Amino acid sequence: MTLELGKTKTAAVDAIRRLMEKLPLVEPLDLMTSETEVWSGYAYPILDSLLSIPEEKVHLRWTNTQDVDDNPERPDSVITIISESRWSRNFGHGEAKVSEPTDNVALLSWDLCRLAFFNKNSINKNETSFSFSFQVKGPNLTRYVTELAADGAYSMTEISLLDIPMSVQSLDKLTTPKALRQLLQIAHGTC
Repeated sequence: MTLELGKTKTAAVDAIRRLMEKLPLVEPLDLMTSETEVWSGYAYPILDSLLSIPEEKVHLRWTNTQDVDDNPERPDSVITIISESRWSRNFGHGEAKVSEPTDNVALLSWDLCRLAFFNKNSINKNETSFSFSFQVKGPNLTRYVTELAADGAYSMTEISLLDIPMSVQSLDKLTTPKALRQLLQIAHGTC
């Protein structure tokens, strides 16, 4: 018997499956020490499943390099469309930070300002009405949408907050109705 879920629900199920493959069985006592660890071990398995749509040439990339939009700033990650074998336009951006014992509010705020800046530039360059972004801080994933509200006026709104499990033991965090709705909201933004 085969269950047909549709693209969005399949993406959410795939996100949980991929996270199960990457997570340690028990939560590590040590804090994550690098953005790369936050990204590769926890955020990427979820976000890639939810945001990448290869058959539509949409890919989530951890670039941590200069944007294709000729911007001197560099986001940690971009959601990019590939066109004629070249990365062409970005329509989403992401930032990742390690979780610290005390929050560095200034650094997190600066990353949020950078995401707004990347999204504003993306909206202007691509002549679209919106762009989305995400910010990962340790096990917390926050998703935002930036919209062109009026000529030259932009609004940035937080649209979801998700706690990423740190081990297979805590994977049940993603199986609550609220968490599943949040996964579907993230996937629905691109599907």
